[in-house]
Amino acid sequence: MKNPEQVPNQELEINPKKEISPELVRAIEQEALHVDDKVNILLTKAGLKPASEITLTIRTWNEEENNKHMAEDDIQRDVWIIKELGIPVQFGSREVVEIVEDNKKYHREEIRILIGKTQKDLDFLIEAQKSKDNELLGRAYGFPSTAVDAWVGKGKKLDVRRLPKKIRESEAMLFSSPTLSADNWRKEIEQGQRDADYIKGISPFIYKELIEMMKRSRK
Repeated sequence: MKNPEQVPNQELEINPKKEISPELVRAIEQEALHVDDKVNILLTKAGLKPASEITLTIRTWNEEENNKHMAEDDIQRDVWIIKELGIPVQFGSREVVEIVEDNKKYHREEIRILIGKTQKDLDFLIEAQKSKDNELLGRAYGFPSTAVDAWVGKGKKLDVRRLPKKIRESEAMLFSSPTLSADNWRKEIEQGQRDADYIKGISPFIYKELIEMMKRSRK
């Protein structure tokens, strides 16, 4: 475990010097990226998230089907957009990984890309991924420290199912960390509300895309 001094500061604010241009926002909106990746790109560029992992899924296949998700032109355009963000980036190699979901095995060809608010933030994420330490990973991705503690068993987790439906389905919850703590969840979802407000303001299109995806997943 790294010393606290080595953990990037979680109290992040928008850096005006890193504001993304409307033209680049429009380009991200139209790309063949998962909506979560679009959100993470914008939050990291703004300085609201220290680091993120972006995955370009090129194709998936198994014995029954073969789906191509991105043409070569799409890949090159996404790479160009990420470079244009002007923040530290590490491009991974093109790889084929084996995935098991719902007892079904398939293969995915992908390119993993790591981005950071600063080089220090990016380096911290790289080291956290190498370590496979969930606590370091949670901090590298910018989740609230109390939520990270709950995730790794150092604190009590919140049973989200016991919350009122209005809170469970709020935008604050949608943008919050996957695990929340029982004692500090109200404070933790304030960060989710902050991120929701930023995305809604800079790209109503991406905000709506994410909300629609979550509605479909709840059916």
